Amino acid sequence: MKQYKYIAVAGTWDHFHAGHKQIIDTAFQTSNHVMVGITADLFAISKPTSSTIESFSDRKNSVHTYLDSKKWTQKAIFFELSDIFGPSITDSRLKALVVTRKTLSNAHKINIQRIKNGFKKLDIVIVDLVMAMDNKPIASKRIRMGEIDRGGRVYSQLFSQKLILPEKVRALLQEPLGKIHSNIKSLKINKGEMLITVGDMITATCLRKGIFPSVQIIDRKIQRETVSEQFDIPKQQNALSSQNDAGTISVHAASICIRAINKYKKTANAQQVIIDGEEDLLALVAIVCAPLQAQVLYGDYKRGIVEVCVSEKAKQQAVLLLERFDKEK
Repeated sequence: MKQYKYIAVAGTWDHFHAGHKQIIDTAFQTSNHVMVGITADLFAISKPTSSTIESFSDRKNSVHTYLDSKKWTQKAIFFELSDIFGPSITDSRLKALVVTRKTLSNAHKINIQRIKNGFKKLDIVIVDLVMAMDNKPIASKRIRMGEIDRGGRVYSQLFSQKLILPEKVRALLQEPLGKIHSNIKSLKINKGEMLITVGDMITATCLRKGIFPSVQIIDRKIQRETVSEQFDIPKQQNALSSQNDAGTISVHAASICIRAINKYKKTANAQQVIIDGEEDLLALVAIVCAPLQAQVLYGDYKRGIVEVCVSEKAKQQAVLLLERFDKEK
């Protein structure tokens, strides 16, 4: 591969992932000095799902940390990027740009502007996109939307087989997965973020208080008894249904919950999943597959309401539990 004295690479670097590492590696392996552009916060908020994009300082720190681990920090020249051009159209030292197919059009725009400014065109080094386990590119948006982790693991693939709760894991699940609220008054709903309720009592309580879940997952029972009129929840016209035995997560039930979550993401129309059987363990599906900053609420009859604010950490905790489930052969 051709070597350069000065090369540039730029990006948002949000939720720094395996794809970012490959781009960075290529830039630093082909040049003595690398100008690293990092999208400014005001420029980043124009992107989809911008509410969950990390701050400039966090994104810059992620890049720094990776460069430190590779002992490349001394070769880096950082700049804040408030448009697609930055210093690439005014710096005569630059000889090449590192891009992916996704950002190739920006490289062409940069070269057009460089020529207008009286500079030579830059060479363009194209880096292949890194694929997730579903053979689709790893992308920060997919991480923010809750589809994959930073290494490209696809969360929905965890439910490709029926999962059966073993006794040794049952005790672990008796511990709340999030913050406990003794009543709904202490609960703060994040406006604009997805709200998923799992269970009839918590769903009915929210509805009575004028809180309308994005996704309801119910089974028409409370503590395995048919719901009373007080907690009866109207069936939505678009309701999805599935069967799920107690102590299990069926492939179909998980897929229906994921479908409801994805449909809400696309349409912002409230979704309802009605389970024939038991819905309790489907809270794990919701936590793992919901977008970052979503809220998942489920009931703990001994303690009250459990609130899980979906984060990468919360997802990882749920994944670790799911990995201990038995799989139907």
